[in-house]
Amino acid sequence: MTDTPTPRRRAAGAAAALTVLLSGVLAMAPAQASPPTATVMPTGSGTAARADLFRAAGERHRVPEPVLLAVSYLQSRWDAHRGAPSVDAGFGPMHLTDARAALATTPHHHTDGDEDPRGDASRPALARHGTPEDPARLPAALRTLERAAALTGLPADRLRKDPAANIEGGAALLADHQRAAGLAPSTDPAQWYAAVAAYSGATETGAARRYADDVFRLIATGASRRTDDGTTITLPPTPVRPDTRQMGRLHLRSTAPGAECPRGLGCDWTPAPYQMLSEEPGDFGNHDLSDRPHNQAVDYIVIHDTEATWDTTLRLVQDPAYVSWHYSLRSADGHIANHLRAKDVGWHAGNWYVNS
Repeated sequence: MTDTPTPRRRAAGAAAALTVLLSGVLAMAPAQASPPTATVMPTGSGTAARADLFRAAGERHRVPEPVLLAVSYLQSRWDAHRGAPSVDAGFGPMHLTDARAALATTPHHHTDGDEDPRGDASRPALARHGTPEDPARLPAALRTLERAAALTGLPADRLRKDPAANIEGGAALLADHQRAAGLAPSTDPAQWYAAVAAYSGATETGAARRYADDVFRLIATGASRRTDDGTTITLPPTPVRPDTRQMGRLHLRSTAPGAECPRGLGCDWTPAPYQMLSEEPGDFGNHDLSDRPHNQAVDYIVIHDTEATWDTTLRLVQDPAYVSWHYSLRSADGHIANHLRAKDVGWHAGNWYVNS
């Protein structure tokens, strides 16, 4: 059983989705030397075709155009979405994250009601837990728009709403990642593997590598579509063999010991607690021990979304008096956290027979 969202709009670069907002991701290192403030062409729907914006921003920041286009395509399909945030708090074609702005405009679901997610009325009821988001706790990767503003000198509101400024900010971020990895700018897309992996925001090697591989696979196959400014962008197929050895420069984590997960996925093991909550019989949490499929057939995969940041999601599943599920899948980069053994029964479906 997993926990994933039905998105209002999702960043296309992610694998499947869990949380509404990305969290726990790679904090970007400061640039070794701040580049000069970029000059961005005038904004507005009629000033320049979006393809020209990518070309100009790539030249200014010395980012190969295929790299910039492929990253943006996976994040947004090159669309600006009228300045609305994605489910991962990303804005614009480059998906620059600004969780404070996104939280201010995004309604929160599942905040009312008293349904017991176990669906078992024979045991003491579970308390309802709220999940308020604290902007002060947001990690750097939920604030990449803030970093882009520092790199370009452009105001945050313009980076959120103006496609030209947003593309400029994304190019500046990619160049910043290249510097942070100790790599020189290069016209060769193959030399941008680490920077692309870092742009994903992943803290774990498997997720970052999957994202970078998706970007370079797209560079190799190409893409073309009509964007929401009414113009067409084409990424011609460009055979390239990226320098995957660069991943070591990011110093990311590998798969956590104990995770029940295919080795290549790179999962965390963040166990849900199992403990007695009181002396009342049956009052234990936050899941049931079992031996599936030997004693209970597995007939369903239940998928939810948590409508919360990654950190909040992990706090919920680690609360012994609350609910549990087997896997959390982070929407921003496809990173997976394992919470229960597959043989055990999580509490989340609101129906005991479905849970089991």
